[in-house]
Amino acid sequence: MVIKLDFYFLKYYKDKDGFNFWKRIGMNVLEIQEPEKIDEVIDNLDNTTPKTIILKDELASFSNSIISKYKNAPNLNIIIVPNSKAKEK
Repeated sequence: MVIKLDFYFLKYYKDKDGFNFWKRIGMNVLEIQEPEKIDEVIDNLDNTTPKTIILKDELASFSNSIISKYKNAPNLNIIIVPNSKAKEK
């Protein structure tokens, strides 16, 4: 039995350092032009295959309901990672 699991890394297009390693090894790194439409981007991803979406907290902040809207989605896991630049301040 083969189980297919898709990983998507979402980043703001101006973020030049975000998820570069994952992009170099061939993972799905999607650059978001309009961060206000983050919910629309997530909704447009294929819902038939289980997927994990990884995005930085600054991009997640553009969604008013990212946790409540997607917490019960059966085929979706969302991981929000801290912005590494925030540590440098």
